[in-house]
Amino acid sequence: MASPKILVAYYSETGHTRAAAEGVAAALAADMMEIVADDFRWPGVLGFLQRGWRALRHQGAAIRPATRSPIDYDLLIIGSPVWVGHVSPPVRSYMESIRAWKGPIAFFVTFDGQGGRPTLADMAELAGRQPIARMSVSAKDRHDGDDHEKIANFVATIRASMDQPTA
Repeated sequence: MASPKILVAYYSETGHTRAAAEGVAAALAADMMEIVADDFRWPGVLGFLQRGWRALRHQGAAIRPATRSPIDYDLLIIGSPVWVGHVSPPVRSYMESIRAWKGPIAFFVTFDGQGGRPTLADMAELAGRQPIARMSVSAKDRHDGDDHEKIANFVATIRASMDQPTA
């Protein structure tokens, strides 16, 4: 049986979500696609507050067209930073753009404070289904080196799910 084709799509502003995406993609021999929102990086404190306000209000952001389509893959993994307890606006826009696609999906989030679990629930609601796997990586996990173990467990859950025959 051929290995499943997997796409890891992510948005990262600080590099933490990118690092997790790279770890997941390397472990699964997956393709990567960055979700790009050029007009979303407003500088300074006011920009930070504006981005947080948009996340809190469940608003998206203008993003560049995707360079890869989930239709070409057996599994889509989506990664987002947590902003005010919610999925980031660029990831929200990406998920809304692929809502009609109904293939297997997995999610991960990175965050400095709190909010991993509600953000994963937010992502499941956006997708209209539950993921086959989910992962939260906090700043404490990164600091303590536990992020590698979390990625390994996430990957193991995905592999186990992909190995199961379809009913």
